[in-house]
Amino acid sequence: MIRITLLVLTFLTALAHGQTEASYGQTHRLRVSVEGTKRKVGFFVPKGLRKRAIVPLVIALPDGSGASGKAFKELGQFEQMAYEGRFAVLSVDITTSSSEGWHPKDAIAMERDAEAVVAALDAAKKKAAELGFSIDPSAIAVRGHSGACYLAIWIGTRRPDLFFVIGLNGVPKWFPEFLAFESEKDTKQRIHVYRGERDHVRVRRETDKTIEELKKAGYTRIETDDVKGMAHETRPQVFVKWYSALLKKTAKPRKDAAKIALEAAKLEEAFKAGKPGTFGKIVKLAEKEKKAGFGSSAAMLLAACNKQADAALKKIEDQAAENQLIEAAAAYKAFTKKYNGLPVAKTAKSMRKQLMKSDDFKAMEMFEKARALKEKGKNEKADAILVQITEKYPETVAAEKAEALLNG
Repeated sequence: MIRITLLVLTFLTALAHGQTEASYGQTHRLRVSVEGTKRKVGFFVPKGLRKRAIVPLVIALPDGSGASGKAFKELGQFEQMAYEGRFAVLSVDITTSSSEGWHPKDAIAMERDAEAVVAALDAAKKKAAELGFSIDPSAIAVRGHSGACYLAIWIGTRRPDLFFVIGLNGVPKWFPEFLAFESEKDTKQRIHVYRGERDHVRVRRETDKTIEELKKAGYTRIETDDVKGMAHETRPQVFVKWYSALLKKTAKPRKDAAKIALEAAKLEEAFKAGKPGTFGKIVKLAEKEKKAGFGSSAAMLLAACNKQADAALKKIEDQAAENQLIEAAAAYKAFTKKYNGLPVAKTAKSMRKQLMKSDDFKAMEMFEKARALKEKGKNEKADAILVQITEKYPETVAAEKAEALLNG
């Protein structure tokens, strides 16, 4: 009887303090390794998900208050909202949101934290598959409060292919290094920035600076909130309300973007394998994505293709500059075939055509023919060509070589 009474009292106490975690869902404890160091990961899944559901995800980065940078400290405040909004929540231990703050000199720590987030996301996707649902790749948000804003900006802007939304609340300090990267920016990425009306003066100033710098960098989809009566508080409900409304508003284009992302992933494999015809398909998919006005997977893949092609073309141009004209002409031809479908392939074709029309190329082509005849012992025919070079193309490098060979 006493035991039953204690159980009833425990139950009533739980009700008095609000719902238990089990009422909203379950937190799965995972671990990831970054440079040999283990990081704890919390993955909250709302209860009642239908089989094979495709679920949005909020990556809630832990800030530096209390248990600094700890994943499990961050999840509790999202559980009820995740259950009601039908989204999952992920968090991972990080080091760059400490109360001491972060400095650009510690860029390695930021990169390691970014690696931890990506590893945690991969682990969550795997766990979701085991549980019978999947993460919606078109609806992943990374959100930070206070010191966690640093990592949210860092990884969010560098990986628009992963993160649909960047959420920022009360940025303690803006650093130019946040946007100092070479990879493709998605200036149409959704960014939500809010702060408390009664927040610290410095935080309000730095949050405004963040908005200003993001706009300068070309980001056009920044939405802001100045929350009345709020001090330097996390208030995730402000972000969740905005995020949930955005999910409803963008449901159809996100569905199309998810399909494009899957196609882009397949084409990326083909690109890495060097399959012919891939570049033309990537260009068409990027055009389709641009027309849809949503997503960045195809655009980023196209940027990677162009980067590789530009580097290859530069090597051929260097060959031509070093007077390896015959080799350069052959390389241009091979380049045009390999990168067929990219605009730069037409550029290479035009450059080859222009090269082959030049006196330098014509003279060098004749010189190579004369040298081949010399090697076969046909000196008389070879010398006749060499003389012709010196007379017809006297200002070329080939003429200098022909003169030296005639006098040799």
